[in-house]
Amino acid sequence: MSTTEIESLGLMEKIHLVEELWDMIAEEAGMLPVDDATKAELARRMESFRRNPDKLLTREELKNNLARRE
Repeated sequence: MSTTEIESLGLMEKIHLVEELWDMIAEEAGMLPVDDATKAELARRMESFRRNPDKLLTREELKNNLARRE
């Protein structure tokens, strides 16, 4: 579909097109490669959680902490 064709669509048609594209992207997101630095950070965070599960914050605690920083 060309830019001209997209521009000629009505608002609801454009929204529908974006929704379809987003669904397609979401389906393929699992195929994206994860770099080594990200894998290492995820492993570090998981290990930290395993060693100290009681250090987790609730959503409300996190929200309050962030609000205090502003």
